[in-house]
Amino acid sequence: MDHEVTELSALALHFVGNKSHEESLTLAQELVDISDETLRKILLNFFTVHFNDYEYHNLDSGGVTLMQNPIYASVTAIFENPDELLTHSLELSRHLFANSTHPNMKGGDFYVAHLKNVTVGDELTDAIGLYKAESVSKFLKSHREANGFSLSYGEGLYTGQLDKGCLIYNTDRELGYRLSLVDNISKGLEAKYWRDQFLSVKPAENEFFHTGQVMEVTKSFVNDQMPLEFEMEPKDRLAYLDRSIDYFKNVPHYSEEEFADAVFNDLDVTSAFKNYREEYEARNNLDISPSFELDEHAVKKKAGKFKSIIKLDKNFHIYIHGDRSKIERGTDEVGRKFYRIFYNEEM
Repeated sequence: MDHEVTELSALALHFVGNKSHEESLTLAQELVDISDETLRKILLNFFTVHFNDYEYHNLDSGGVTLMQNPIYASVTAIFENPDELLTHSLELSRHLFANSTHPNMKGGDFYVAHLKNVTVGDELTDAIGLYKAESVSKFLKSHREANGFSLSYGEGLYTGQLDKGCLIYNTDRELGYRLSLVDNISKGLEAKYWRDQFLSVKPAENEFFHTGQVMEVTKSFVNDQMPLEFEMEPKDRLAYLDRSIDYFKNVPHYSEEEFADAVFNDLDVTSAFKNYREEYEARNNLDISPSFELDEHAVKKKAGKFKSIIKLDKNFHIYIHGDRSKIERGTDEVGRKFYRIFYNEEM
């Protein structure tokens, strides 16, 4: 994002507590004064620097119309009339408060910002940022005195980390707008309130999405389905995973036919893979494209899950990084299974 052209034009700030803790909703009656240039620059950096530029989502209609999504309705009204940011920030705050009921959720400051000249892809547009600051940091401040220094302390917001954030770009309106997400605090069920209950979003079906999904299908098929349908040793399974990740890393364009031929090279396995992919799509209500440009960011994100590991009971994990001909599987005279590993040098 080009901070030379991006501008923070208006900002509303409210406090949204947790209803289950009997915390309040405190609503401001006026916008924040952002006339100070240094403050504006600090806020602009805080509101934009924590988002990546490749993983996007859309607001979800929930099976009805997009205007029935409260976030969509409010941001649409702000895009159409930015002067009404304060009014609609009150609606957004009430909606967030209504969904802040999980006992593990923290209350915090809720920012609603309007930004101009934001770059998304090749487009220059405006955006609306929604941010919740739940963490308070302690800080020290030094003061120069006549014979030395004194220290004071305080509490405030650490701008080097964003707890929860959403940057909604004024593009792809008919799809639910394009947006970026951050949630660095919540884990497990309580994380759903920001993404699912408050925002109600779904992944944007772009190259990043399709790359991630086909990698998930492949990993699941090789690890879970192939051992059920085909006779194979664990090291054979690892070989399929290795060939898969090599394809994703080195081939720029994914084609299901070419992928299956390169990785499986067997008509029966290819047929089983296609059937499994169709079942995966049905289970997850997805439609994975059979041909698309592979996204390097998605490959990097998912590659760590393609680990060559042989798990032996609960005692051992064997990580294999290279030549599988140096590992042999067998059974001794009393029926105990074993692996024999050959190597040249102990590191």
